[in-house]
Amino acid sequence: MGTKSVWFVLGGVVLWGQSLRLERSDSRTEFVTAGERFCVVVRAWDATLYGAGCRLRYTPASLVKFAGWSTVNFARSELFVVADTDTQVDEGIVDIAALSIRQAYLNPAIVVLEFVLSHDALHGGSIQFRGTEGWALISGGDSLRALPESRLTLSVHGYVTVWPGDANNDGNVDGRDVAVVGLYAHRKAIGYRRTPASTEWRPQKALAWVDPEATHADCDGNGVVSVRDVAVVLQNYGYNRDGFTRTAGLPPVELRSGDPLLWGRLPPDAEIVVGMITGCPGVRITGLRLAEPLEPLGIVVAEESLFVFVIVPQGSETLTILGQGPVCGALVEYRGGSGGWHQLEWQGLPVTEAPWGTDFQFRLRGEKMCLEGYRDLPGRVVVYSLLGQELAHFLVPPGEESWCTGLPLQGPAVCIATYWTPRGRSSSLLFVP
Repeated sequence: MGTKSVWFVLGGVVLWGQSLRLERSDSRTEFVTAGERFCVVVRAWDATLYGAGCRLRYTPASLVKFAGWSTVNFARSELFVVADTDTQVDEGIVDIAALSIRQAYLNPAIVVLEFVLSHDALHGGSIQFRGTEGWALISGGDSLRALPESRLTLSVHGYVTVWPGDANNDGNVDGRDVAVVGLYAHRKAIGYRRTPASTEWRPQKALAWVDPEATHADCDGNGVVSVRDVAVVLQNYGYNRDGFTRTAGLPPVELRSGDPLLWGRLPPDAEIVVGMITGCPGVRITGLRLAEPLEPLGIVVAEESLFVFVIVPQGSETLTILGQGPVCGALVEYRGGSGGWHQLEWQGLPVTEAPWGTDFQFRLRGEKMCLEGYRDLPGRVVVYSLLGQELAHFLVPPGEESWCTGLPLQGPAVCIATYWTPRGRSSSLLFVP
């Protein structure tokens, strides 16, 4: 029986409860990845039948190519499959007919169709499938019945265009891109590698991540957003997509004030230093300081408790992080002359006794713990358990008057309170609340 005669017979057939179903057969996902194959099964549902068929239409045919078919219930000799394309409306057509003379099937899979999605399919698009002009030869009366139209929509997981360094995808490389990289590095975002990957300022195709915006933050294309991606922002700083021009040179870093919190020693061959410092809740990291008088080049961005920077140290041997309050996380890496990346070893405030003549004393006054003595610099009081666990942290302002705070614990517990200044440890107190 030819397809033309099948479509003609259906003109006078009554529509019944049976239906066609179009389903993804190779995966349970509702998206198709650009450049990959996928399969759609055409199934007759709620019927025991000897045969069935339909005209499958799909769009856009310019991006979806029919690649073949395979059998499930019906034998290959019992199947008729012809594919064509209507280029005027960008629609693909597959005419399908199956007829068995051996046995009837319950809810059979008529055929499995294989397609390939083009590499050029845009991320976020969709593919539409429609099963039209369906029919079924029902068992138990051998009646020919029409089947209602069925639909299947699959979203496209495609490629986006990445410009290395433009982490927020606004067309320019500037300090805002550092903030975006820091945000996704803090979230430890991971996704697909970019192949091939380059840090040169030119458009590159990248398979979109689960969060498409994070795809642009992976500036070096290794599949992980880390502080090293900030170095790419510095490399391409000032570029824009308007003629690939560089609108500005590397800016001098504004060295902000604050108390020294962490410091690390840089090797002489350190060319670029990138870092992400996280302050504890309610704490702000305010700046950095280099030992050399030359102003470094680079970018520093402070977003709430997150401090992200990338600098060219220009020969400085020491890097100090400034702020007020404790640091909850610090990840700083430098790239040496050989091109390899290394983590910078950090130290806290120097653990040395205060200079001779400095007189600080702790006293317990009822339910308060007080620090007495002249304080020319701000400091902090840290309360530890005997096992070394930090129990509480207090910031101490400079001044001459006694500074007091409530005891941090309820109930009996032996604790050690230590007062720290930028010069070192100045005084300790052993107490039982």
